[in-house]
Amino acid sequence: MNVSEWQKRLEDTFSKNGVIGPRLLDILNQELDYGNYVVNTFHGYSVLQDCFFDFLIESIQRANQYIHENGIPKEAEYYRPTLLSHIANFRNFRAAENLLMKGYPLDGYALLRDLKDRSVYQSAIMHGITSYKNRLSRVA
Repeated sequence: MNVSEWQKRLEDTFSKNGVIGPRLLDILNQELDYGNYVVNTFHGYSVLQDCFFDFLIESIQRANQYIHENGIPKEAEYYRPTLLSHIANFRNFRAAENLLMKGYPLDGYALLRDLKDRSVYQSAIMHGITSYKNRLSRVA
């Protein structure tokens, strides 16, 4: 059996009225309802989170724009890894937010622990307590 045949077999086995995985529809609707509940019940949180995301996106875009217009500052040896770290943090914040909005808040909260640890590390770099170089030398 090739991949196409196997996929067709799965579709035939798990379809009903043209919907693949129809039992999942109820769960998807419950996840959507939960997201609406969060937005309506915790409006202040939603406003704060959306503003935070907008600020973070703007900051990353401006940093990227700065690189295109001026190049990487010579005194900022770790500009690229720092920017990449902020982009990765954004993705993880979004993952945590998506988990919350789909009804899995504890899973989302667990992701925030790693983000807290990363922010402490980034803060230590910014305050000169450690550096990327120190971290990389310990890893090697």
